[in-house]
Amino acid sequence: YRDEHIVVVNKRPSMAVHPAPGCYDGTLVNGLIHERVGLSGIGGVQRPGIVHRLDKDTSGVMVVAGTDVAHRALSLAFATRKVRKRYLCVTAGKPKADEGLLDTPHARHPKNRLRYTGTVEAERRMQTRFRVLERFGPCALVDIELLTGRTHQIRVHMSEAGTPLVGDVLYGGANRWKGVAHLDARQAMKGMERQALHAHTLAFDHPVTGDQLQFEAPLPEDMEMLIQALRACGS
Repeated sequence: YRDEHIVVVNKRPSMAVHPAPGCYDGTLVNGLIHERVGLSGIGGVQRPGIVHRLDKDTSGVMVVAGTDVAHRALSLAFATRKVRKRYLCVTAGKPKADEGLLDTPHARHPKNRLRYTGTVEAERRMQTRFRVLERFGPCALVDIELLTGRTHQIRVHMSEAGTPLVGDVLYGGANRWKGVAHLDARQAMKGMERQALHAHTLAFDHPVTGDQLQFEAPLPEDMEMLIQALRACGS
């Protein structure tokens, strides 16, 4: 979707949102500039128009500001939790509860600065509402609603709940295929080369007109293939 104020895109996996040290080309911002999409000047040269982010290896729907007016309004909407964000993920392991709310602190991991954790005291909190949609083989398909938007929030919460995301190297899900008895399930989990996480739905009021908008991005091929392979294994 595109109008004079906003652009909504379906970010593919393995694409960084904006340039950063060690990753200067091939980002979402580079692509939008190449397509001559007008972007807000707020955010500077490296992050024009960026009001929220997805991890490099997380796919799915994002909104980008095309004007400064839209940028300020969208930034405020995200900060005041007026944007609805839903994700789909595949967990290595099955959550014990069918649904629930995870509410913990959010802080840097004391022993690994690349990671975050909810197990240490911190002023900032993160809240994740989850609902199991399907259980198959050694895994589950889970619908996630973010009530806050902390870095790595879903990955941290699901990992520390004992069900890390399939393919998540940083939070312990990448090797969970080991010990899985079903050959097809084991191969499917092993073949997932990123965290199995997709931003499925984004809903917000248009920053200028006030119209209620909702956008959905279909699952990418790698997650579809993973889910189909796991479904064939049974529950």
